[in-house]
Amino acid sequence: MSSINHSKLSEMSKRLKAKSDMAEEALINKEDATNDDISKNASKTYLTNEFYDKVIKYVSTDDLIRKKTKEHNDSLKNLKQSKTEYEEFIIKYLGTIGEEYVDIKGKGKITRKEKITKGSIKYNNIKESLTEQLIQDDLIPDDGERAEFVESVLGLIEDKREVKSKVVLERTFEKN
Repeated sequence: MSSINHSKLSEMSKRLKAKSDMAEEALINKEDATNDDISKNASKTYLTNEFYDKVIKYVSTDDLIRKKTKEHNDSLKNLKQSKTEYEEFIIKYLGTIGEEYVDIKGKGKITRKEKITKGSIKYNNIKESLTEQLIQDDLIPDDGERAEFVESVLGLIEDKREVKSKVVLERTFEKN
């Protein structure tokens, strides 16, 4: 697959337009050219030019999105870092004075509380849990059969997972 940089794309688009203009003119001047021939050539030229135009616009838009995303992320990173510093101080201070919250008139409350979250379910968690339960209930006493059963259940789980597919454009950059 070949890559086309932005300046080459603009240059190619200009050359293509010039070539298609010349081909169209030659076709029009040709005595045996039909209206259908001229129409097909014009349609092909239009689609090719439209393609290059869309590629140029896509790249420009992608560049702008990347630039604004970086600026936004940098700004958010600084804000989140500041917020974390304030949060650590407030949590420590509330703990020191034995309070669970601070009331902010007209803006609600800031409450100090412990938040517990669980990690996502992993393949090994399921495998170990199934094996433990089968051993505990003595449902499949043979180690080999039990391992085979667990693997077949895990295979079924994997097979039943929803798979989504989408065709997208992926932009890569040349290394300088």
